[in-house]
Amino acid sequence: PTSSGWSIANRISFFFNLKGPSMPVDTACSSSLVAVHLACESLRRSECRMAVAGGVNLYLHPAKYLGMCSLKMLSPSGKCYTFGNGSDGFVPGEGVGAALLKPMANAMADGDHIYAVIKGTAINHGGRTNGFTVPDPNTQADLVLQALANAGVDAESIGYVEAHGTGTILGDPIEIEGLTKAFGKSTKRVGFCPIGSVKSNIGHLESAAGLAGLTKIVLQLKNRTLVPSLHARALNPNIDFERSPFYVQRELSEWRTSELIVGGAKKSVPRRAGLSSFGAGGTNAHVVVEEYTAASGNDGVGTILFVLSAKSDKALGAYCSRFVDFLDGPAEINPADLAYTLQVGRDEMEERLAIVADGLPDLRGKMSDYLSNGSDSAEIFRGSTKQNRAITGVLNGDEEVSQLIGRWVAKKEFAKIAGLWTQGLNIDWQVFYPLGKPRRVSLPTYPFGRQRYWITGEGYEHGLLSKSTTTRAYLHPLIHENRSSFEGIRYSTNIAGIDLPAIGVESNGKIMLNCFACLEMARAAGVLAGHGPVAHIRDIVWPHQLELSGDATELHTALFADGDDVHFEITRPHPGDSDELIAYGKLFYQNGNGASLAETIDINEIKRRCSRTEIPACEGFPMVRELYLGNLEGFVHIAAHKSANGKSRDLVLHPVVMAGVRHSLSALAEIAASQPSGVFVPCNLREVDVFDAIPGDCYAYIFKSQGFLFDLLVLDLEGNVCVRLAGLRLRPEGKFSYDIEDLLVRLQAGKITVDDALSFSEVRR
Repeated sequence: PTSSGWSIANRISFFFNLKGPSMPVDTACSSSLVAVHLACESLRRSECRMAVAGGVNLYLHPAKYLGMCSLKMLSPSGKCYTFGNGSDGFVPGEGVGAALLKPMANAMADGDHIYAVIKGTAINHGGRTNGFTVPDPNTQADLVLQALANAGVDAESIGYVEAHGTGTILGDPIEIEGLTKAFGKSTKRVGFCPIGSVKSNIGHLESAAGLAGLTKIVLQLKNRTLVPSLHARALNPNIDFERSPFYVQRELSEWRTSELIVGGAKKSVPRRAGLSSFGAGGTNAHVVVEEYTAASGNDGVGTILFVLSAKSDKALGAYCSRFVDFLDGPAEINPADLAYTLQVGRDEMEERLAIVADGLPDLRGKMSDYLSNGSDSAEIFRGSTKQNRAITGVLNGDEEVSQLIGRWVAKKEFAKIAGLWTQGLNIDWQVFYPLGKPRRVSLPTYPFGRQRYWITGEGYEHGLLSKSTTTRAYLHPLIHENRSSFEGIRYSTNIAGIDLPAIGVESNGKIMLNCFACLEMARAAGVLAGHGPVAHIRDIVWPHQLELSGDATELHTALFADGDDVHFEITRPHPGDSDELIAYGKLFYQNGNGASLAETIDINEIKRRCSRTEIPACEGFPMVRELYLGNLEGFVHIAAHKSANGKSRDLVLHPVVMAGVRHSLSALAEIAASQPSGVFVPCNLREVDVFDAIPGDCYAYIFKSQGFLFDLLVLDLEGNVCVRLAGLRLRPEGKFSYDIEDLLVRLQAGKITVDDALSFSEVRR
């Protein structure tokens, strides 16, 4: 909440000591491509010699996601149907990307590895339209025409268009209309230019979307291949592609060069692409990108000094193995370019390998020998700088040593240089190239250790709080602070400190409290009160559904002793008003030394009785792996976290697992109602028996007992019963909204039962 956009760009300039223009760009979804345009303009004005243009999009707080959900911007299906039938909104995506830009002449003179050439850029604004987020095809057409003019190329020479293409009902047809108008100014051809969108692969990266599209174009140019745009097998019926210059790229195919008729003769032009990015507030950007073809220079064969270094001996061997595979591949590369790139384009680390070779085949053979036999050859050198720092420290920087290295280079006595470099001697690699520096090229990268650095341990599963993530005394993932006093035992839960998937469920576009999380709150509070493990929970009622909005920040769990019984209440506090009752019931403690598993269920037998069913995407529970439905029974496989294959000491009634059960609960409730009735919510539960902690990877078996009453068994992967829920009553959400007097009349008339009455939100204890 306190971060500032200006600090991002300026911190980069501060860190790298950059002196040129440094500015953040915020034009919504077009931000990163507008940044590319501004960087190109700055280079043309000679304000800088190089420029870094980038974009980043991260969802670090659920408020952003909830806001997009409330505006119905997102695809309910979870797929981006760019130009496809079924366009229903975009899919949010996270990503970061950056491009280093230089004037082409400077990049060529410096021997840089050039991925592509930006021929022209343009930006404009849509002005006043039918709505603040509604695009205008005419200004988009003007934008594309201006970018083509700035690039000095004809629209017919464009061999691919990477569209903004968010997969929205309104945006996609307007974008095709604008592009068609622009291309129609110079050509009447139809169906010649492929079009696609990377958003169908990775979602909409918003402020980083332009860089994502640029990256896709560069990779397609590198591989001379056009990749398919997904979810467009059936095209959007609102777009008339047959009368446009475009067709959706739906297959993997070769990217061939375009041919134009110039002066009555065919002329082949380089591969070119157009890239669009449109901001939600109206700022548009378009960039024309062209492939770069370097002079071959691949026939140069001579003695080269190949150097490689790593942090450890194991990493060095893996690095060398990558180069063997690389040299076995189809890539054509100049040996001098390869050697130069490794000499000046990689960090020099402690464990070092140097090979003197005559061309790439010789290099490949010696590298294989090293991997098999070690450095037992006269032209293979292996060393470490750890033992020789004192000696090399004296030699490094000595003028006579530098002159000696120069004489060895002139005589091509590379073996002497290789041996000293592996021991830690600094080499001025530029003396190897008195006639001009080779180019830097793309080569295999360092084999990082692939160690995972993540918050792990008990109490941090699926976004729940852990001991290391809260400054308060750690109590439980769902119980954060003890607020007990002489008035009674009470604990508080900070809702804002818990990831929504752990305690929230989506219902009709709103995020509601997962009622099953209340069971774990009550159980944990009972354990914290000090009477031992809670083995049973009885007579649970959820009289009110709680929406997790901005004002729902805290819950209280209170315990009351009534004879031998312990009652619990979970409330949301209201300053100056009575607390809002969310759930209540009774707790019973375990007697003796513990309880064993109740029984073992034959999982395969249940699967045989049920049929596998497609998991409802709208529920938003990616932890559900399989769903089976039968005759008033259901079976679901739930994995709350990919690493949660054990049991947690803290989370016994795992709330994420219990939330996943709603998939089959709702489906079975619809069967019980004999017709689709929307969302079903729990209203009361007769009893819960706890035999063991619910593992993160488990099964849930649900079966109907009578009416809208269901029983539920949570099993481990072997079929052992961990938790039993009996007498769970569901009701359709939004039904039975009677006032108290009407409710009592219906109760006296026998039209509803007492259990039904307890499910109505107006009833309190």
